Amino acid sequence: MSRFALAVIAFFVFASGLLSEDVKDAGAYLDRALILKAAGEISQATYPDADMVLLDDYEAVVYNADGTNVTCDESYVKVLNEKGRRENQSATVRMNTSYEKTEFKAVEIIKPDGRSVPVDIGTMAK
Repeated sequence: MSRFALAVIAFFVFASGLLSEDVKDAGAYLDRALILKAAGEISQATYPDADMVLLDDYEAVVYNADGTNVTCDESYVKVLNEKGRRENQSATVRMNTSYEKTEFKAVEIIKPDGRSVPVDIGTMAK
């Protein structure tokens, strides 16, 4: 991998109401090992006009009988240069706090040497 890290953002957004057991217990959806292998083949040379590459993204939505829903999203982005790093140093989730709740289950940075560095969401959240 290049000297820039692979950003992993897995976040779960859900409306008020109970979480569906199918979603709550599902954990990660994507095959991390397969994605990391693919990330090793991606570089600034293979994508000269890119600052970052979306490696994979999965979104699951469960609609409940009471009208509430649960949306889970898991994404992997490989940062290729400084501009890509700046563009991925924060994530924004827009929502109506009267009706919705957002919960980040995990946010981490996978370094070029393979180390995973968790992001302390509590200290980073505004």
